[in-house]
Amino acid sequence: MSFNTWIFLFVFLPLSLIGYFVLAKLNNKRIAIYYLIGANMFFYGYANIRYLYYFLGCIIVNYLIIKKIIRFKSKKWSILGIALNLCALAILKYTNFFLSTLNMAFKANFNLVKLFLPLGISFFTFQFIALIYDSWKGRITEIDFTQYLLFASFFPKITQGPIMLYQDFSEQYKKNEIYTFQIDNFAKGVYVLAIGMSKKILIADVLGKLVDSGFGGNYILIIQEC
Repeated sequence: MSFNTWIFLFVFLPLSLIGYFVLAKLNNKRIAIYYLIGANMFFYGYANIRYLYYFLGCIIVNYLIIKKIIRFKSKKWSILGIALNLCALAILKYTNFFLSTLNMAFKANFNLVKLFLPLGISFFTFQFIALIYDSWKGRITEIDFTQYLLFASFFPKITQGPIMLYQDFSEQYKKNEIYTFQIDNFAKGVYVLAIGMSKKILIADVLGKLVDSGFGGNYILIIQEC
């Protein structure tokens, strides 16, 4: 689900905000958090349910690894966690690129593999790696699964970043203000959203079309001839 679509702006976002603050106002803060987590999962799995299965698998595996690191202060678990994340990213994102490069360079005939590429895989993979590293360095001494699940799946950053520190997120999580609707915060959020959408629609999308036309035209032919 893209941020500049009608379904996000006029269906998903309003329902997420209204449901969250209504539940929080009814003194069901835990339920409000679960509601927001559910909204996050719906947002991520909207395009393809297979993406959500993979993402949930990553969340669970990394949580178990981080728990081991915090408990045993183990460098081996840290290395294992980082290696698993990087291997999964490399296989899903670069296998066909590697095979295509071999085919072009050596006139080979390797068949490309049918792989699905989860949305935002680079962002959340490096987010997990940052979590693992901070746990190994002792910057994270405990991790609550609900808080971790909200942090890992938070929809404003899941597909396009930025990468956040768990410590910064957990500090906000502890504040009572996040459960109360505040018009000033809402106005700031709408302002930032409007600025971001303007940059995407008026600048990024326009330049993206120019880049696509360049790489899809004579520029590619020149490279192949060389």
